[in-house]
Amino acid sequence: MIKRFVGAMTAVLLLLTLCLPASAATLVDGGATGIPQRITPYSWNAPYNNATLPQALDDNSGTWWSFIIGSSMVSDGTPEATFYFNGETLTTVWLRAGCYRSISDYFSHAFPTQVRLRIFSGSGSADYTYNLDDLYDNITVSDSWRSGYQSLRLPVSVSGVTRVEIYVVSWRGGTAGSNELCLTDIAFSGQAGYTPPTAPPTPTVRPGGSGINTTLTMRLATRSGPSTKYTGLGSYFQAGSPVRVLTKAFDYSNGIWWVQVEFTYQGTLRRAYTGLKRVNVDIDRVPEETQLGSATVTKAATAYYGPGTAYTRYKNAVPAWTTGTVWNRENGYVQFEYVNSSGTKVRVWLSAGDVNVY
Repeated sequence: MIKRFVGAMTAVLLLLTLCLPASAATLVDGGATGIPQRITPYSWNAPYNNATLPQALDDNSGTWWSFIIGSSMVSDGTPEATFYFNGETLTTVWLRAGCYRSISDYFSHAFPTQVRLRIFSGSGSADYTYNLDDLYDNITVSDSWRSGYQSLRLPVSVSGVTRVEIYVVSWRGGTAGSNELCLTDIAFSGQAGYTPPTAPPTPTVRPGGSGINTTLTMRLATRSGPSTKYTGLGSYFQAGSPVRVLTKAFDYSNGIWWVQVEFTYQGTLRRAYTGLKRVNVDIDRVPEETQLGSATVTKAATAYYGPGTAYTRYKNAVPAWTTGTVWNRENGYVQFEYVNSSGTKVRVWLSAGDVNVY
């Protein structure tokens, strides 16, 4: 079986429970720089693509290590990469997981969704498993980042480390059909005064995360996007009815805020935009949307009112080769904005596999 490796950044759940951060819109993190008390391995090995593995140690987001996914990767006992140390103390492994160079490269290549670390020391070995969330999924995030790396913190500080093995347990395929799994950078840290994690960090809310449950102040009039320039989606309910507020966007033409809301109508979920005056919410608590990139639909694509088949389906598909922009990504779907044949702006949700983002 042939394998290769490359990387981007994503949010991390520590030991299947600790939720760690992600970037809202770009591949470059704007937080603190540098890995604290970095430890450099003296040797390394990757049985499937050892020649390019050093590119995952160069702290350069423009280079990466990649390997071709094989059907036996999960079941075999061979680590994807092994790093050797001289008995240092290890507290955290840092990853830029996926192809970090651009949003297009990120989605066109495969990226890991779960990894296992096997750490060897004088006292034997121990395994630690981490779930990696899609960088562009809209989720609840925290602040455990350095220079775009996500931190995989160990539950204990391990001294006398001689070897670290990395196994990719599961992955998500590339939207272009690529099975080239990518990891951009790996770093190791032994922080002084290290405090093991005992609970998830205090989160902040990214667009489309848990949202804010609230009620309407008047009847819910909706559009597919955040202004009257977008297609109308109808009116629903009355004042006092429950909705969930997800994001906000400023309408500069009219000088007002619009919010994206989610609700259930006739047994299925819908997402739509409405003016702030119609919703009982503190606008300062609502995260603002950011454009993720330009995009082209690669084939006639089924459109939904939200990110998945649980949401109402639009009657008409989006034609192949339609160009536009992407504003959100969630659950393997992208929120795509384009101009329809009548010259009106439209926002719909499409499967990420039907859209080339660049």
